[in-house]
Amino acid sequence: LLSEIMFFGYFTFYLMPLTALLSIWRYRRSYFSKFSFLVLSSYFVYYLVFILIPAEGPQFYFSNPLSQIDSQGPFATIVKLIQKFGEAPTAAFPSSHVGMMTIILLLLYKIHCNLFKILMPFSILLLFSTIYIKAHYFVDVIAGLISAPIVLIFNQFLFLKINSFSNNMVYADRN
Repeated sequence: LLSEIMFFGYFTFYLMPLTALLSIWRYRRSYFSKFSFLVLSSYFVYYLVFILIPAEGPQFYFSNPLSQIDSQGPFATIVKLIQKFGEAPTAAFPSSHVGMMTIILLLLYKIHCNLFKILMPFSILLLFSTIYIKAHYFVDVIAGLISAPIVLIFNQFLFLKINSFSNNMVYADRN
């Protein structure tokens, strides 16, 4: 039962960004452009780090039985299928799952407090499940938590520059 709960916690990460984007679209539409830019550009930053800093997670570093958690429940099956067909046989340093979850929570904290409160327990579960299912080491999770504000600040700066540039272009076209 504990293993299935942990696999559920890890699985919720795949729904968090979509839930947040749809909720912002529905309830804070004026913020949707900025929110979606910050989420997508953060994914790109973490993916670039994933490419530049190769890492080998516990499920690929250790041999069986140390590399896997025996669980046959529906969420364990889904997560294992996603890992088998959708992820490279490596890991990431820092954990992009934790980093992205933290960025989404930081963005929701001020603009959509109710969704923040709903996603917080799932996010805490994700922190533990990421280590439990051996997707990452503890240090990867800590690095994900620490890197998230840095990545967010960088992307907010990028958003302001792009927005300023496009506004200047529109103003120049009108003259």
